[in-house]
Amino acid sequence: MLSLKLLGRRADWRSIYGEKLGSQTVYGLKILGHNVYFVHGPDHVAKLRKYPTTITTPGVTAFVLKTLFGMAPEAVNVYDLDNSGIHVKPVPGSQIAPQNRIDHLTHANFHKHLLGEGLSKIYGGFLVSLTNRLPLLNITDEWKCFPDLVRFWLPLMTSAMNEALAGPMLECISPEFTDNLLNYYPYLHSLMKGVPSWLIPEASRLRQGLIRDVAAWHSIARARFRESDVDPATGRDPWWGSAFMRERQTILRRVDLWDANAIASSDFGIFWGSSVNIHPMAIWSILEVFKDKVLLCRVRNELSKANFHGTINDEDTEKLLGIPLLQSIYSELLRLRVEVQTIFCSDKEDIQVNEWLIPKGSLIVVPAGKAHMDKNFWNTRSGQYPLDRFWADRFLFYSGDPRSGPRKHTHPNSKSIDTGKEEFSCEKPKFAASGLADSFMPYGIGERTCPGRGFARREIITFCALVVDRYDIEFPLERFDLRTTTAFYGIGTQRLKVWVLLALANAFRLKFRLRNVHIFGEDLIGMSQFQAEEWTGAPISTPQQRSEDGLQRSGMERSAASIAFQDLGVYGFDTSANYQKTFFNYAFIIIGRLCRKVIGRSSNQKSYILKKFEGIVTSGEMLLVLGRPGSGCTTLLKTLAGDTYGLHVDPASLINYQGIVNQYVPPRTALMDSDIGNSYADVHTYSRGDCVYLPESDVHFSRLTVAQTLQFASRARASVELKSTEGIIGALGLEHTWNTKIGDHSIKGISGGERKRTSIAEVLVGASRLQCWDHGTRGLDSANALRFVQTVRSAAREAGTVAIATLHQASEDIYNCFDKVTLLYEGRQIFFGSVSNAKAYFTDLGFLCPARSTTADFLCSITDPVQRTIDQSRKDEIPRTSDELARQWEASTEREKLVTAIQNYEREYPCDGKNVKFQSRRDFVSYPQTSPTSYNLDLFKEIHLCTVRAFQRLFQDLTPPLSGIVGNVIISVILGSMFYNMPRDTSSFFGRGVLLFFTILTNTLLASFEGVQLWDHRPIVEKHYRFAFYHRSAEAIASMLCDLPNKVLLTAGFNIPFYFLANMRRTPAAFLTFYLFAFTSLLTGSMLYRTIGAMSRTLTASIAPGSDFILLLVIYTGFVLPIPSMHPWLRWFGYLNPVAYAFESLMINEFDGIRFPCASFVPDGPNYTNVTSYQRTCSINGATAGSDTVDGGSYLAANFNYYPRHLWRNLGILFGFMVFLCCLYLLATEYLSAQRSKGDVLIFREAQSLKARALDDQEAQHSDGAAPSPYKAGSSSESFSERRGDNSSQAATVVWDDLNYEIKTNKGWLRLLDDVEGWIEPGTVTALMGESGAGKTTLLNVLANRAGVGVVGGEMVVDARFQNEGFARKVGYAQQQDLATPAATVKETLIFNARLRQSSTYSDVEKLAYVEEVLAKLDLSEFADAVVGVHGEGLNIEQRKRVTIGIELAARPELLLFLDEPTSGLDSDTAWSVCRLLRKLADAGQAILCTIHQPSGTIFEMFDKLLFIQQGRPIYFGDIGPGSRTVVEYFKREGIADCPSDANPAEWLMANTSRSEDATLNRDWPHTWAISTERQQIKESIVERKRRLRASASDVPQLSSRTEFASTYLQQLCQVTKRNFEQDWRTPSYLYSKLFLALGASLINGFSFYMSANSLQGVQNQIFSVFLLFTLHSSLVQLIMPQFLERRLLYELTERPSRTYRWDVFILSNVISEIPSQSVLAIIQFITWYYPVGMYRNALSEHDLNERSGLMCLLLWSYMIFSSTFSQMVATVMPDAATGINISSLLYTLSLIFCGVLVAPDALPRFWIFMYRSTPITYFVSAMVSTGIAGVQVHCSAKELVRFDPPLGQTCGNYLRGYIVQAGGTLLNPTAARQCELCPVSTTDNVIAQIKVFYHDRWMDLGLSLVYSIINVIGALALYWAFRVPKGARHTISRPGISK
Repeated sequence: MLSLKLLGRRADWRSIYGEKLGSQTVYGLKILGHNVYFVHGPDHVAKLRKYPTTITTPGVTAFVLKTLFGMAPEAVNVYDLDNSGIHVKPVPGSQIAPQNRIDHLTHANFHKHLLGEGLSKIYGGFLVSLTNRLPLLNITDEWKCFPDLVRFWLPLMTSAMNEALAGPMLECISPEFTDNLLNYYPYLHSLMKGVPSWLIPEASRLRQGLIRDVAAWHSIARARFRESDVDPATGRDPWWGSAFMRERQTILRRVDLWDANAIASSDFGIFWGSSVNIHPMAIWSILEVFKDKVLLCRVRNELSKANFHGTINDEDTEKLLGIPLLQSIYSELLRLRVEVQTIFCSDKEDIQVNEWLIPKGSLIVVPAGKAHMDKNFWNTRSGQYPLDRFWADRFLFYSGDPRSGPRKHTHPNSKSIDTGKEEFSCEKPKFAASGLADSFMPYGIGERTCPGRGFARREIITFCALVVDRYDIEFPLERFDLRTTTAFYGIGTQRLKVWVLLALANAFRLKFRLRNVHIFGEDLIGMSQFQAEEWTGAPISTPQQRSEDGLQRSGMERSAASIAFQDLGVYGFDTSANYQKTFFNYAFIIIGRLCRKVIGRSSNQKSYILKKFEGIVTSGEMLLVLGRPGSGCTTLLKTLAGDTYGLHVDPASLINYQGIVNQYVPPRTALMDSDIGNSYADVHTYSRGDCVYLPESDVHFSRLTVAQTLQFASRARASVELKSTEGIIGALGLEHTWNTKIGDHSIKGISGGERKRTSIAEVLVGASRLQCWDHGTRGLDSANALRFVQTVRSAAREAGTVAIATLHQASEDIYNCFDKVTLLYEGRQIFFGSVSNAKAYFTDLGFLCPARSTTADFLCSITDPVQRTIDQSRKDEIPRTSDELARQWEASTEREKLVTAIQNYEREYPCDGKNVKFQSRRDFVSYPQTSPTSYNLDLFKEIHLCTVRAFQRLFQDLTPPLSGIVGNVIISVILGSMFYNMPRDTSSFFGRGVLLFFTILTNTLLASFEGVQLWDHRPIVEKHYRFAFYHRSAEAIASMLCDLPNKVLLTAGFNIPFYFLANMRRTPAAFLTFYLFAFTSLLTGSMLYRTIGAMSRTLTASIAPGSDFILLLVIYTGFVLPIPSMHPWLRWFGYLNPVAYAFESLMINEFDGIRFPCASFVPDGPNYTNVTSYQRTCSINGATAGSDTVDGGSYLAANFNYYPRHLWRNLGILFGFMVFLCCLYLLATEYLSAQRSKGDVLIFREAQSLKARALDDQEAQHSDGAAPSPYKAGSSSESFSERRGDNSSQAATVVWDDLNYEIKTNKGWLRLLDDVEGWIEPGTVTALMGESGAGKTTLLNVLANRAGVGVVGGEMVVDARFQNEGFARKVGYAQQQDLATPAATVKETLIFNARLRQSSTYSDVEKLAYVEEVLAKLDLSEFADAVVGVHGEGLNIEQRKRVTIGIELAARPELLLFLDEPTSGLDSDTAWSVCRLLRKLADAGQAILCTIHQPSGTIFEMFDKLLFIQQGRPIYFGDIGPGSRTVVEYFKREGIADCPSDANPAEWLMANTSRSEDATLNRDWPHTWAISTERQQIKESIVERKRRLRASASDVPQLSSRTEFASTYLQQLCQVTKRNFEQDWRTPSYLYSKLFLALGASLINGFSFYMSANSLQGVQNQIFSVFLLFTLHSSLVQLIMPQFLERRLLYELTERPSRTYRWDVFILSNVISEIPSQSVLAIIQFITWYYPVGMYRNALSEHDLNERSGLMCLLLWSYMIFSSTFSQMVATVMPDAATGINISSLLYTLSLIFCGVLVAPDALPRFWIFMYRSTPITYFVSAMVSTGIAGVQVHCSAKELVRFDPPLGQTCGNYLRGYIVQAGGTLLNPTAARQCELCPVSTTDNVIAQIKVFYHDRWMDLGLSLVYSIINVIGALALYWAFRVPKGARHTISRPGISK
């Protein structure tokens, strides 16, 4: 096997031909002056084989011998002279001597001993050597761990092979020869790339040593060998070893110019070649076998059948080589792992390869690797077994399976095989390798095929058999990727490279453990046979189990699990607190709850949800839990899975988990009071990931792809490689979504059904042992629902797990997939047993099963008094109530069998745990454990895994971090320009202080939104925690690590620009110190806000305390309120403030050690130019009299009490804060979960309604839960349909023809709908069916005129009477998403829509009456007063679906009714009731079109017509017909077998038309429909209908309202505003958060600046107090904006498309609804801030208390209105809250910067003066400061007085008279002759005038502030119209009759 590696990297080869070569092509290029042609494709290779080509000796053999094995150049020249190659006869004209034809002679020697007669002798020598070495390993029956699989087996095999070739003498001479040979291998890659040997001296040393060892062996062997030493039987001797080496020496010694070193180099190459490819392949074989437990048992079973027991002789060898499975494994490894490049050259003639002519003398490269990955040639079984993954059965052929074998086949019956309708024989397979010669080339091709291939086959298969027979191998690593090194690409077998997560020293090692299994004797062998037969049945699974094929290759670990439960009872508590909280009653509820706890009384009443349940589910079984909503199905699942938050398990209950109990957990699990803490709770704590409950709702990271989501789950929980993930996604049909985002309501991604399947796959790849599926098929079509259940079925059978599921509308095929079923009725168990016995049990009781009713529907109907049918002849003896049926069950023989089974189970697995056999996941954990754990990975690997995912999420959503970085860079540049190039004198002191204060504050607050952002994915983290994927603290650490790059960019972007622009201290040490403290402050702030968020149970609850805490940080930093001014009651917080320490250090870093020239003196002016330095002093506090400079350190000490010695001390304190907060954050994250939902609890408006009402199926999922009660089918009168009939004359006919819809994607235009035609007409119900992703919802959106983007083509013709703006609102559309106002009740929701959407022709009384009818018809009356709520607290999913339908019915659609999956999530009875209602509406004249999943046979027959689409193209449109015969006959005529009479026609259609991943197996059904006669008839009918509709345009007057909206503008505004008011009032968390936010901020502000004196510092403090009031907006926006965006989501997804109300009404109603709460906040702020600060005293001193106080209150009110309107204006165009908050904070920060407080207007560069005048905060500050402190006398404190001496002979008054007249001020001692004491300012007007604040502007400023609020409202309207109001989809055809 000779080949050439021209390039060093695998990627380089593929860059040359990977993309260039198709399936059949030749590609040429020039490399190093040679013409090189790459040939690929079986046809081309077949042509090439016919030419007499020869190997290019100089380019291959000489290159290898010289480069790798150190042969001298003169010896290598022999190959250059040999131009005859391997042919027997030399080429004509050849002058080479016969003894020098080395290529021919050595090749003949190879064939003789490696393929011919000598093969068995060398092979025998290898076996003897190998079997002699195995016992030396000293492997016992105890597990023994080893660090590296490769380094363990490779030396053993290499030394055995060396002895087989050279005998024992070589290693006797050099015992380290094998080790040196192996150590030399890693350098081959570098040597072949041409790296000089002097750069890798170790390689040269090893090579020379190996050549010396071989030469020494040659010397001794030649000297001592005698012919008599040869053993005649084996041909071996003790010196040369094998006859192969003896004859080779004879050949080589005759070659001219070859000395001993040349011969040694050549034999060195032989030893290398004998192991370099064979031994890695042998290791691949045991790796693939042992990591797949199913394959391991199959191989052991085959070895046992062949009577192989570890002894090898010629007979055994032939048996092994004849085992088809071993041959297939070997061949598959060759295909997958061998990538040789066979190189030829023809020196005789040009070569014609089909249409390609290759010139003579060119190099021809045939790459085997690409041929081995040819998807057009190799069999993948419809994509289930990709070519880049190992599949042991690829080379096996089954005579009964036309799709088996290595080659890809297209068989006429292949489709039927996929559907499971046809069985095939499971007879013994045959190894199939014929017809592969030109596509299977692991050994090369042609005459140069490797002569060692026969020996390699024997060695690898034998070695694998020996190891499998003798040993057990396990890989304790929980997660690693098998990757291959590219170093040997092109020259043979891929090398194994294992990448272990976070393993540094062992980055390329594969740890494993080993034990000897022969010691166990026959027991283990017997077990292997049993398991192999049990798991597989046949090597290839039956065709109807496509999902089993996918899972069988997943490598899923078989870990038996089972569960038995007896006397299981679960109860909740009725409580008066289960009614809707409002702002008014919330306080009373809290107070009442506290009082009851104090006095020890409780009003709760125990109510049982489940009573006396019993059952047993053994390993590999599936249990189906059936019951109507309210029966307790979900409660049972959650209890068994341990998800019992809000539930109470009866102490008398017994639950026995076998196979799930962790080895650290006491197996005793009887739920006695004394044992709950250490049994049941421990099981679900330490085996949490093994017991999984999956609810109906899907929670994922919306921006991650399906691949990223499932790979994460696989790495966190699954087996050793990702094959399990790929098998499961293949089984669930998710391959096409692999790289698609998950998405959500606002982010486009996969469909709802695909999202559900992703949730299912996430659990399956987690390999949980007890899986509880709560309505797992919700949102799936019938085909995918069946696929899901079959996948779970396969997983249970393969891995021995237990699956318990409750399903809606289970088909018969789904029902039959289960082993057992239990039926629940009002919390009582009325049956448990085999699925085959359930129907008979109830029919024997007298219940009748309707025709075509599935067994599951029949069983559920028994619990419904309306739906069930009974034998009238036995009506008196048939039990009816739940108690009667439960008593009947308890007395039945079926129950006696169940009790007996449970008792047997208890005897086998008693609760004392003595005989419990379980297999813990901990056996596979790769790290030492000192305590019990549920996790498979250690913490470091969890952190790595979560970090990778965090970066994936970051890269998928870069908008928030980029907006933050860009925004902070902008602010930094603006700050730098504002303080541009500050002078280095005392005039910059205040500016430097402001800048450093703002800097450190901003750095600390940059992370203030991290707590909010973490809440977005907290539910997902909680779910993963319950799945035991990782510790919650691991995710917290990962998020911190992921944020570090962002933080580095943030600090650099913010701190660097302004630092140098502002002329801060420009020395390297000063800047680095500054940056260090800035970055440390950011990290500390991040830890602070994360801790606050983690310690809060809800998001809104974290905002108020967090914001108040921020305010404390700001005030007690030491700048706005210097330390000497701090009051003692809050001074202590300064010691706990990390910002204060950082600010002190930055001030010291900036000022200390510098003497600043004084910029202004007192006195100063023309009259004081000649005074001495002692007769004036610098005006800065801290200046020294008589000095013209001010020491920076003195300034800090005098004003701030800062001292230089604190600089680095503060850094240590900051690190201490950071570490402490980080630990606190991690502890809070790990141990404090978010406020969990108690289940979908019905919350009613009034407390007194609670005790009369019960919960639904989620009844027990709350701690204060009520007992369940059944739903009663509504029995409303026929007036409903009669009243619908009032408008039947107005029903519309809609016809669409050649309808197309395209959207623009990154890859171009994507057509979602393609030539769809059909119609809807009054009185009909049309079903729209298709697989998930077929385009059903898209079609509904286009027809309903809701396609906001894209291009719509074709015709859509509507009755001309309805071609007006009111068309859209007259179309009802029940969307798939169940969205409604959370705080409203069900009735209020329907009334709201009825009032705004029903025609104005109906009075309000009629609208309300109609709502009552809708409530009754949909069985909503019982919880009409229940609050809709959110998922987890409010209606459950089934109830929400009914409310969604009710909303559309309440709107009384006049024309059409569209419903998107109206029965999804409903039980079969409710689904039948909904469809019956639709049927009645249609009979009353309504035109209805709805998509439907999983319809039963009876439901399907309720529809009149069917529109069936596939990938956006129609495959049928027409009548369904009586008994569905019309549609069945069509497909029957097209070649599908007839639908059986007992089958569901809908499921039959889906099963026979669903698409396979293998395109060759798919029938083009759209084309079949397009050419059918039925379609031609439909087209003719469409033409006729269009003609009639257009003709009626001139004859029929317009009917009904033409306006776009049904209600008036004023009605819309009133109703929407009223609803917003109610929502706010009923959301106490929102209002109380705002209340405590404003109250806390005002109190902190007011009492921190309590009764501020009117000194210089006191006045400055009051100004900063006013300034700090305006920082409240940054916190208010975090509350207002998410509330606004939630309402916007509801409006844009449901209310705007249905034309409920106008978009400007939405904006204005939100603005108006905020005014009351903001007004209350303003009053609270006024009271709690204005009076504590003491500004009222200023008003009293000026005798103006009423005006000033009233004006201040108005200003605060104006500010609150401004804050809310500004937040809403920004939110109108924001995609999410995080981005909106960032943008809002940026804009608002600019307003704060330019308001005049931080930088006086006169100090601003002229460029920025426009910002000062345009920012709204300027006018708020001006008005509030002037109103609060203007006109008041200033009294300087002692340290604020300026002291100096007057000239001799003058008094202070005389000396300063001119200065006071000019500059102002107050002289305290005018008559003194020394030490004048001057207060520089006389009144506050002097101070506020410096910032351009004047008292006479106060009322004007108030007016301007109100104008800004009006501008905000106008801006919100303008922005929303420009960016959010849809302009409509573009129509490519505009004809009359098209609805636009």
